[in-house]
Order: sequence, then structure tokens, then C-alpha cells
Amino acid sequence: MNKNKQIIKKVGLPPGTLLHIGSVRSEQIKIKMLCYNCNDWSETEIDSIDDIINYQDTENICWIHSSGVHIVKIIEKIGTIFKIHPLVLEDIVNTNQHPKLEENEDYVYVILKMIHCDRIKK
Repeated sequence: MNKNKQIIKKVGLPPGTLLHIGSVRSEQIKIKMLCYNCNDWSETEIDSIDDIINYQDTENICWIHSSGVHIVKIIEKIGTIFKIHPLVLEDIVNTNQHPKLEENEDYVYVILKMIHCDRIKK
């Protein structure tokens, strides 16, 4: 489905409605938690979305790294667990969103584009 058709499906829906906009993907989402403090850090791959609850009340700073945002139910559950605003979640599932940074009271939200470097052909 092309980008314009995806955006048209969103027309008329209330703000904060989660609808993935971007390339159609079939693989599972991979989620890693990077948690750190002044003295230590850890990186853990999340096997089940229910395991993410273990990071909800930690004193550490946790970075949620998601490879893929196309399964809206998973992103919605992360948002529920960490109390992420629905408009932020709406931006997350829109892979055409421009890079940006927003500071909220309890979290910092960052959208970055992955940099890819192709070999230069000689």
C-alpha cells in the first residue's frame, strides 16, 4: 500500500488513533531495553512484550529500542505500560514522521532516521 492510501485511511479518525503508516512488513518486532545509571548498564532483548513490565518502576534510565513499529498492538501496550501520550504513540507508528525530539514530564521522546551507507562503486 502506498503512503497516500495509508494517509487517506487515517482521515476522519480522532487524534491519537494508532494506524501504522509506512512499508508493510511481515517480520516480528524486535525490542531491546538499554538501561543505565551512573555505575552500570545492561542491554536485554525482550522475548515477550509482557516482560517489559519489569522495567516500569526501575530507578535506571531505560531506552526502548524497537526494530519495527508495524504491529500496533505491541506499541500500544508499551504506551500503556510507560504511560506514553497517545499522540506520541501515533507519531511512533508513522514511519514517515520527520526526526524530532520532545521532552515530556516523565520521558524524552526522540525520532531518528537510521543512517545507511552504501559502498561507492568505482
